Amino acid sequence: MPRSTNKPLVSKQVASTPQVNTPVLSIQQPSLFSSIKQGFGLGLGSSIAHNIFDSKETKPQQPVIDKTREFKLCMEKTYNNYHECSAILN
Repeated sequence: MPRSTNKPLVSKQVASTPQVNTPVLSIQQPSLFSSIKQGFGLGLGSSIAHNIFDSKETKPQQPVIDKTREFKLCMEKTYNNYHECSAILN
């Protein structure tokens, strides 16, 4: 004799929602070494940027006067008058 079941047939439906794997983020407190490393990197990057763009203003340089040459020219023009040309050397 066949086995009879009095239970109603229940169809099992499988949930078709996709499972999303969310990465677990571990938040760490900043350490002293981490702060030093970040500060060093910031300072290094800032230094490189300043050297690339050269943000320093350059002042026009005064022309260099060769006092020895000027003294010799003065001596030639004044017929070796040292008293007149000695002001150039001071």
